[in-house]
Amino acid sequence: MIGPPGARKEEPSGSGRMRGMRGSVGVIGLGTMGSRMAHRLAASGFRVVGFDVSGAQGKLPAQAEEARDVADVARQAEVVLLSLPDGNASRAVAREIAAFLRSSVERSPLHTVVDLSTIGARAAIECAELLREVGIDYLDAPVSGGPIAVEEGRLTVMVAGTAEALERVRPYLAAFAGHIFHVGSHAGQGQVIKLVNNYIAATALAVTCEGVAFAVSQGLDMRTVLDVLNVSTGRTTASTDMFPRSVLPGTYDFGFRNRLLVKDLLLYVDTLMQERRWGVLPSVVTHLWEDFAREHPDADATYFYEYARVRILGA
Repeated sequence: MIGPPGARKEEPSGSGRMRGMRGSVGVIGLGTMGSRMAHRLAASGFRVVGFDVSGAQGKLPAQAEEARDVADVARQAEVVLLSLPDGNASRAVAREIAAFLRSSVERSPLHTVVDLSTIGARAAIECAELLREVGIDYLDAPVSGGPIAVEEGRLTVMVAGTAEALERVRPYLAAFAGHIFHVGSHAGQGQVIKLVNNYIAATALAVTCEGVAFAVSQGLDMRTVLDVLNVSTGRTTASTDMFPRSVLPGTYDFGFRNRLLVKDLLLYVDTLMQERRWGVLPSVVTHLWEDFAREHPDADATYFYEYARVRILGA
């Protein structure tokens, strides 16, 4: 079991309380999510220093500073946020931070690392242990909502770690989060709830795509189908948000790649196996998304509609 159950409460966030604050925050990983977080943090008055292995050109706001490496971020920031692609990347950064703190003669202001990545429970626990050895708090804090939610300051953050550490970083998270949940006290618990969320979301999106594609193949108008579903028991986030935004106009640009969803599904299956648990649907859902990713490498997740329409239904 991934630690004892923690508090399951939602705590409202807002940017008003941080006006005038000038804390220093590092952002490591300046991709689709991390870059937008850096912009929100800078706009909220924080001093931002960022680093990305592929370079930070065009990814940081004008008033932010590009760091030379991970150690340079740890040298300057009180709080470091990670927005990385997988557990190997998070482990590598945690090791680099720990190595810098062990070897540096300088006094670093760093006290907390907040990992906003989806990396699986095993990796989160290992990162927490690496940083605990050098006196740094680690918060396992995966997110949900996508790039638009970051831009609009309404991202959901699922934080596992001590309540004290969460309170210290809450103003930073509130720069881009609309919902901050303290889901548990131990690293790994945040990953569990995020992976459960993405497993359910992947299943709902696949089912919605197949069902809507079948309805359209029978001569029904997609918009009408969505209107009916969205006031009926078949309503899902896919039908209320993803379809109107990305499938109905045919843009398939929701902002979440199929390879990332497959990664999350495989992490979910791995976590189940670690806990000696299993379910009826995980293998079926994961197989579908793996097949889709092989056929349409790096496609937007909403393009599953076309996969369902052609491959499954032959429509």
